[in-house]
Amino acid sequence: MKARLKTLPDELRGGAWPSPARAVRCPVKSGNERDPRPQLPAGPVGTPGTLGGLPARSRRKVGATAGQYKEVSPEVIEVPEGSKEILAYLVGVVSGSGKLEVNRPNIVIIDKNEQFIANTIVPYIRRIVGRDPSIAYDKGTKMWRVVVESIDFWKMLNVEYLIPLGDKSEILVVPRIISQGAIKVQKAYIKGWLDVKAHLKIIKRGTHSYPKLIFKTKSKPIRDFISKRLNTWNITTKSYARKRFYEFQIADCTNLIRYKNIIGFKHPERRKKLNLILRHLC
Repeated sequence: MKARLKTLPDELRGGAWPSPARAVRCPVKSGNERDPRPQLPAGPVGTPGTLGGLPARSRRKVGATAGQYKEVSPEVIEVPEGSKEILAYLVGVVSGSGKLEVNRPNIVIIDKNEQFIANTIVPYIRRIVGRDPSIAYDKGTKMWRVVVESIDFWKMLNVEYLIPLGDKSEILVVPRIISQGAIKVQKAYIKGWLDVKAHLKIIKRGTHSYPKLIFKTKSKPIRDFISKRLNTWNITTKSYARKRFYEFQIADCTNLIRYKNIIGFKHPERRKKLNLILRHLC
């Protein structure tokens, strides 16, 4: 049964009219499937491709996790095949030692080692974004601060890689694009995390000394993902929960050698320290 429309609606609308099989956001009186008027562009308050002033769809609801995920289009930077590992590494670094600013589309990375910033972070950002970031040294904290101004990269890290805006350490999760990605992408992501968050120590017991790698985070999903992947690759870890932190340790020469061969460090300070430990203790 078809209903004939005698009068046109008071307000101009574009796109589909209601049907019993689909919910719509605005009430209309016609039961026809298609608007008899041609589809019109959105008004001044709307977004191109939406109905009137309705917001564009996103992969996460507005306000999710204390509003730390913006409602933005996920179609952002196209990453060449050869750069996926570089991007995964930067995601790990930003997750562990950086942040996405809330009010500006800036990505911030901090580290004490100038060589790490100059030889790894800056070239990697140039490869993904297409230009160099701004760099400044804070004499008070003795830290280098890298700022990437790119709305597309900012959106990608927030929407696709689930890095929240602002403070994030307790609510970080592993994005599916990483957990279900290729092994080399997972290794690059883990290397980024450990380059900025791992600590190497020498534990003395009597006349003997033992090497130990310690990783701490406030996010249990991050700790669990990294430790399980390392165990899968025959790098034995032991997990602990200490107050507000989740941690795992790699505590002997055999596993540290495996770690060096399978993951390793790009961070020059940690790479140098690991080599010294393996040379003198293992």
